[in-house]
This record gives sequence, structure tokens and C-alpha cells, in this order.
Amino acid sequence: MKDYQYYKQRKLCTSCHRKDSRTISGKSLCIACNKRQLDYSKTRRLIRAENRICIECGKPLPEKEQYKTCFSCRIFNAERCAEYRERKKADECAQA
Repeated sequence: MKDYQYYKQRKLCTSCHRKDSRTISGKSLCIACNKRQLDYSKTRRLIRAENRICIECGKPLPEKEQYKTCFSCRIFNAERCAEYRERKKADECAQA
């Protein structure tokens, strides 16, 4: 974790440590590392979906499950979305 903060404070890519990460605003990876990470995530999700595994956590899904995520991941995401909506609503009220 110390290394991550060290490179992030110096605006260097936290993965390859060489390139300037300022080109992607708010990110800690350079363009090449960010693209590599996105490609990996996309292929991992596709493979998990084909094999009837939760695309979020990797748990096996029941036979008749119609979703790509397990029940616990759907609950977690719903709670996270509700918290986001509450924060957004509170921010809008504070600005008005």
C-alpha cells in the first residue's frame, strides 16, 4: 500500500511505475495499463458468464438462475446504489 501511495502522489502509473498517469483524469494508471486492465476484466466476465459463475465474486450459480450475478452480489449492489442515490439527493438539497 505504501508503494501505491508513493507512485500515485508522484502522478506515476501504479502498475508499471514508468508512465505519466495524468493523461487519465482521476485515475492512477497510464492509458496502456488501464486498457490492459479493462480487457482483462471484460474477458473474465465473459468466461464467468459462459461457465455459469457469478461475474462479480466467482461463486457458482444455481442451474435455473437467470441472472449473471449471485443473490448476495445483487443485494450488495442494490444497497450500494441506494446509498449513492441518497448521497446524490442530499448533495442536490445542499446546493439548492
